[in-house]
Order: sequence, then C-alpha cells, then structure tokens
Amino acid sequence: MKHPLLNLSLILAGLVGCAAYGWLLLDWVQDMKTGNYDSDPLEAVCQAIVILAYCYLAYHFIDSRVTGSIRSQGPKINPMQPSRP
Repeated sequence: MKHPLLNLSLILAGLVGCAAYGWLLLDWVQDMKTGNYDSDPLEAVCQAIVILAYCYLAYHFIDSRVTGSIRSQGPKINPMQPSRP
C-alpha cells in the first residue's frame, strides 16, 4: 500500500455513501407507505431520480473495475491463430 491515507479515505467515503443510500432508500419506502407523496409528487420523482442515478453510477463503477481486472489478467488468446508447439 503506497497511500494508506488515500485508501482509508476511499473506504470511509464508500461506507458513508452506502449508509446515505440505505437511509435514502428507507426514507423513500416509508414515505411511500405513509402516503407522504400524495401531497407532493415532485418530491417522490426527485428522490426516485436520485436513487436511480446512484444505482446507475454504482453499476458503471463496478463494471469498469471488473472488466479492468479481467483485462489485466494474463495474455490474450486469439482462437483464430494456431498455437505454437
């Protein structure tokens, strides 16, 4: 680990982001159950957009990390090229 402070801050930022997402999701579900959005539907739309945007960004972040780690593993094999004995 070259930068332990940077790694720690990234881990803490991720934990805070997950906690904020969970809190927002729980708040949204509770407001849907209690009917708070009947009087203010714009708030429901805004919160739904924020939740979907977070999911979209998280998906692309994870996807880039997974495909990046797959690309870095070993040499690429071309199935059309015969292997050398």
